[in-house]
Amino acid sequence: MVEMLVYIAILAALFLTVVDMMLTIGTSYSTLKATKLLNTSASSAMERISREAKNALSIDDANSIFGAALGELSLVRPLSDGATTTVKLFLENEVLELSEDGVLEGPLTGEATKVKKFWLTKMILDQSVGIKIELTLESQYKGKIASSTFYTTEILRGSYQN
Repeated sequence: MVEMLVYIAILAALFLTVVDMMLTIGTSYSTLKATKLLNTSASSAMERISREAKNALSIDDANSIFGAALGELSLVRPLSDGATTTVKLFLENEVLELSEDGVLEGPLTGEATKVKKFWLTKMILDQSVGIKIELTLESQYKGKIASSTFYTTEILRGSYQN
């Protein structure tokens, strides 16, 4: 009888250990998934912002907001026929959006990712113009939240080629 109680106690301890491991794996998966969603959104958004900034001739200061948590960036970009177009990056409902000549192109961040900060700093250098970008994102998956800030600095190609 005593042996049976010992066996039951050992089996119960093993069962609780296995259940705890399964719960830990589930929590770890949710955290990893939230981080993956965050990094995927950050990568695609920062890549597109960088490309647009590098290809721009100038910054439209009148339609840009610098030094604010909810910044906006309006860039003048050349077209192949010699004309120009205006590309605007802005926040709407915690989503980073891109529009070209007033036509919404779509979001740059994923559905599960919220933009908490889009801080822009204009830099005027000797022979060029640059933009410093700080993007804080937050992503959530099954109750687990991942948050991180990403930085880039770009020099407008059009500002030093003229």
